[in-house]
This record gives sequence, C-alpha cells and structure tokens, in this order.
Amino acid sequence: MLSVDFNISVVIYIFLVLVRISTIVFILPVFGANLVPAPWKIAFSLVLSVVAFLIVPPPDGFYFEATTQNLFVSAAREALLGLLIGITTGLIFSAVLLGGQVIGTQMGLAISNVFDPQHQANVSVVASFYYLLATVLFLSVNGHHLVLYGIRDSFVFFPAGRFSLPMDGMMGLVNLSSKVFVVAVQLASALMVMLLLVSISLGIISRTVPQMNIFIIGFPLQLLVGLFGLVITIPFITKALVQLFERIPNDLLVIFGKV
Repeated sequence: MLSVDFNISVVIYIFLVLVRISTIVFILPVFGANLVPAPWKIAFSLVLSVVAFLIVPPPDGFYFEATTQNLFVSAAREALLGLLIGITTGLIFSAVLLGGQVIGTQMGLAISNVFDPQHQANVSVVASFYYLLATVLFLSVNGHHLVLYGIRDSFVFFPAGRFSLPMDGMMGLVNLSSKVFVVAVQLASALMVMLLLVSISLGIISRTVPQMNIFIIGFPLQLLVGLFGLVITIPFITKALVQLFERIPNDLLVIFGKV
C-alpha cells in the first residue's frame, strides 16, 4: 500500500514537470508563437508533461518535503530551466531576425516595416521573410524533435525538484548569447558587402557627375541589388541555418553543463 507522503511527492513531481514543460512551450519561437491560441499551448503542455512523466518517472526514493517555501523555490527553479531551454533554442531565430533587420535597413526598406505578432514589434520585410524561412527550416529538419529530445535529457540530468544551474552552464549561455551578433553578421555579410559596394559606387558617381540626381537612381538600384542578393544567397543561408538547428542538442548540453 502506497503511503500518503509518497503520493504527495508524486503529485508535486508531476506539477514541477508541468511547470518546466509549460515554460518551454510558451517560450519556444514555434510552439509558443502568439498566433497559437493559449488553450492549445496549455493542452500541449499537459500532453508533454504526461509523456515526460511516463518516460522519465521520479527516481527511486524520491521524496519532496511539501512546504510552501520548498514548493515555491522548486517551481521557480523549474521555470528557470525551462526558460533557459527556450532561450537557447530561440537564439538562432533572434540572430536571423537581427540579420534580416540589418539587410532591410540597408536596402532602404526601413520605412516599409510590417508588424510581427511574434515579437509584438515592427520589423522589416526582409527580417520577416528570414524569420519565416527559419521557421520552415526548423520544422523541415525536425528541429522540434531535437528540442523534445533536449527536454527528455533535461529530466535525465536534472529530475524535477532537483535542479541547480552549474556555473559552466551559465557561462555557456553567456557565450551562446554573444554568438547571436556573430551569426547575424555572418548571415547578412554577403548582402551587406554588395550593398556597401553599391553605396560606394553611387558616391563616386555623385562626385564625378554632380548633375545626376543620385537619390532617384540610388534607391531603385539598392533595392534591385538587394533583391538579387537575396535570391542568390538563400541556398547558403539555408545551409547555414540547417547546421545551426542541428547543433541544438549540443547547445542544450552546454547549458546543462555536460560539455
């Protein structure tokens, strides 16, 4: 016959699992998009929590002292771990959005911003296109499966109620965050160089032929070169994004302090 304390510990374990997974679901760029209704997110979190409980049950001898302070602290720790997993996955999308924003500004499309419901802000058309491209690639390479594997590993390394972020994991998150700007520049570097050469050429023309109205010629030319550059660089950007998405499990291991 099961004891009352054991039953309470199991219920609290399930609750902590739900806190971690629901935080991840609401943070992830694809699953947690603002266009997805909240009831669907809640239902998906419940289903994932049940599956996680069945795959990684409480460790033998698991006991949780059911006090208000312990419950609050443990729930906060689980939410923190879920937040870290969601942020680690979302860093790639942030880099894509930043790179697209830089390109859109250089192409002269800063005025034609569109509202992004995911980030509740105005972004350039190029940034929105890059973000949608990254979302499609994320799903096509089964990036959502990689995230699910990462969630499973998080319960293997840190069972619910026993999470403590190692210092190596915190430094790993700082290093991954710093790479957002590097990845953004790498994705946008080819187009940035092309548009920079166009600007330099227009500057030289304006000095040599001052009678020419450079503003009338410059904007259509930059837009044309930018669109041409988008077409020829999409295969390379696609390959780079696929490689970044395939590194998600390794990035999560860095956060867990296991690499």
